[in-house]
Amino acid sequence: MAQIAVGALKGTTVPNLIGNVVPDMDADFYGAPTLQDFEYEYWMPDKELDDAVLFTGVSTLLLRPPQIDEAIGLQITVFDEKPEPVDVSEWQWYTEVSVEFLGDEAAYLGVEADRDAFLYPGEQLHSWELAPGKYRVRGYSRSEGWREYAGIGHPNGVGIRDYPTSGRSWDSLRCQIRLDFWPELEPRPRKDILEHW
Repeated sequence: MAQIAVGALKGTTVPNLIGNVVPDMDADFYGAPTLQDFEYEYWMPDKELDDAVLFTGVSTLLLRPPQIDEAIGLQITVFDEKPEPVDVSEWQWYTEVSVEFLGDEAAYLGVEADRDAFLYPGEQLHSWELAPGKYRVRGYSRSEGWREYAGIGHPNGVGIRDYPTSGRSWDSLRCQIRLDFWPELEPRPRKDILEHW
């Protein structure tokens, strides 16, 4: 059985975090970025991964939006077991990673600030939470007109402040992200497909 949450994400100038706060986590011991000692320069990827969708740290999943200053459609699905893969030809970027959320607290989107900074109240995503544990995650991302309108506003784009009154639904937005989670026992190496349109 799958649990699905949908809505719009505020495409910000910095990546968004899904995570949970683990008390007394020692970043030196874990040797990876944590929410308690979070600095974005820790996350800067190798050049060949500049367009990757997801990056992981301790109890932390970083989500890179395909566009900034726009509302982005987002669907999160949590499966009981590994799902069939989605047709990647419909997506520009694809990443698959392993992540573990430690402790007893649920993970959620926007944990580094507050949910209103990244999500819209009243939508499913605003209250979405994920139980602690080990997961495999597939992240799919696309941005229509990404090349043609690079550096200028897309005529079909919806600004972050405009979305609540635009009459648009999350799935009508030109930029889309899909995240599929399922439980796993042991972490595995990441996989990426970078901008193939």
